[in-house]
Amino acid sequence: MAEYILPDYTNCSLNVACSVLRYFGAEAAHPGQKDLDALLAKKPYRNVVLMLFDAMGMAILRDHLSEDSFLRSHVAREMTAVFPSTTVAATTTIESGDSPKEHGWLGWSVYFEPIDRMVDVFINRDSLTGEPMEGERISSRFIPYKNIVERLHAAGQCDAHLISRFGDTPVDTLDDVFETAGRLCREDGRHYLYCYWGEPDHTMHEEGVMSVGDIVRDINDRVERFAAEAGDDTLILVTADHGQLDCEVLYVDAYPELLAVCKRATAVEARATVFYVKDEYKAQFEEIFEKTIGTEHFLLMKSEEALEKGLFGPGEAHPMLRSFIGDYIAIAVDRYSIWWKHLERPLVGQHAGLTPREMLVPLIVAKK
Repeated sequence: MAEYILPDYTNCSLNVACSVLRYFGAEAAHPGQKDLDALLAKKPYRNVVLMLFDAMGMAILRDHLSEDSFLRSHVAREMTAVFPSTTVAATTTIESGDSPKEHGWLGWSVYFEPIDRMVDVFINRDSLTGEPMEGERISSRFIPYKNIVERLHAAGQCDAHLISRFGDTPVDTLDDVFETAGRLCREDGRHYLYCYWGEPDHTMHEEGVMSVGDIVRDINDRVERFAAEAGDDTLILVTADHGQLDCEVLYVDAYPELLAVCKRATAVEARATVFYVKDEYKAQFEEIFEKTIGTEHFLLMKSEEALEKGLFGPGEAHPMLRSFIGDYIAIAVDRYSIWWKHLERPLVGQHAGLTPREMLVPLIVAKK
């Protein structure tokens, strides 16, 4: 089996969020990131700016930037992604200070037992039909959480903003991200600014991991300029939620024997694939999976075992977590993914597995 990396919940985005929470006087349930804690203890920063560029993991930096580039030369620490190594789980973690185990936002498509529906939680869409869900957002109903802005404002020691297309301070372009962050840093008082941008992830999904050289170099240059213009009272951090690799998709519906034992469609992610197995086949599932898809490309385990091993992180499990993780989970450890039914145009670049390309992300401290 290929090399794989397990999440380290003492050195990931969960810990970065907890460091920020404590620095600005809010409670945090988990340890901070020790290097960031040490940095924050050295001097009183008025502004802390955390920029997250989706899927810009360590491998993507090495693919497209020279060793002496600004971002690579300012990597303070490699961290792991959370599990699953996907935007839904990782950004919810860094925007909350809760682990995936606690907040329940595990991946793109989650099965909600009370309504017997599979839902794309970010966009509130039925995963199987593609139709928008009616009424209250399913995530608001079943998996609400208090975000870091709310927690920091309650602590009362800083003004906090989520700067993104989806945040409380909405922006439309990358220019807007940097301009808004710069403007807020110049305002009086203390600030925590979390800036999210959906590249290079979006383009790699469509065109592959080697298609984003210009995008990554542009991000590098923008961060360098932003750091040069920032005052000494501003700490600028750059990270990613996960990395990405080009993948080949295997389809459950191509294996009638495997399809027949499934109670419902697979869930969560194509590289962290949750199976719901009919009761009468649970004792045979591992054998059937081995005979059809095979375990050379996947770490297959009972979902309860994944929970016990701590893959979803520390803390008290969300009340619905066990229904979210089904009976078995197949976790990708090389370039193969699993999808429920054939897609005419599958994503080229993908993530959510345990390969080093997906799991290793930077903690960059951008100094002048």
